[in-house]
Amino acid sequence: MKKKLLLSLGLTSIVLLSATAGAFAASNMVSIQAFLNKGVGFKVDGVVWTPKDKAGNEINAITYKNTTYLPIRTAGEALGVEIGWDSANNMVWLGEGAAAAEGRKQAVFNVNQTVSAGPTKFVISKVTFEPSFSEFGYGQPGPVIILDVIAENTSNANINWYVNQLEAVLNTKEQIQDTVLSDYYITSEFYGKVKKTGKVIFPVKSSKFTEINEIKLIVPRITDDKFEEVVDTQEIIVKLK
Repeated sequence: MKKKLLLSLGLTSIVLLSATAGAFAASNMVSIQAFLNKGVGFKVDGVVWTPKDKAGNEINAITYKNTTYLPIRTAGEALGVEIGWDSANNMVWLGEGAAAAEGRKQAVFNVNQTVSAGPTKFVISKVTFEPSFSEFGYGQPGPVIILDVIAENTSNANINWYVNQLEAVLNTKEQIQDTVLSDYYITSEFYGKVKKTGKVIFPVKSSKFTEINEIKLIVPRITDDKFEEVVDTQEIIVKLK
């Protein structure tokens, strides 16, 4: 909610300009004289923020008639607001419905990757790109990556395995440290021989799923019931497409 308020109220002096203006018909285009303003800085929630395009290049604000402009997608991603461009209707969507408006669709990849370490076995059977998902069905939907997994303790020992604390690093350089809780949450207690099936769900800032072809998973260390390490932190590379 705080970020939504920042977008609607905290940036009252900034009019967000859509980067997709070139898609409009020529009859709707009006020539203006504006200036790149390299002297304008930005903060998001009190932290210095540098606007960048998808290639990582710094974006300068544009000043026109004493008003500051930024690409709306760049600002929206910084504030956690979904942005979509409906090219058929020349319309920018903000928030709910943005992914669908832009034509982003679910994509599913069967990977069937198994990793064994110590008394544990971890199977990733499927990776799904979902453009519109909300935590427990509440709140504003956003893009996520969903892993269908099976976690198994093959021993009689009692272990603690925080499967839902996986971290992910995408080939697009986005690093994700927080997962989304859901009805598919896998609890951490693996007492004796037990196999648990569920999902690990990662929220992503960028929903340009077509650019993602590799996920590096960082699996947290596993401990026994005395919190002594049983399996050290592991890295798993999941390749897609």
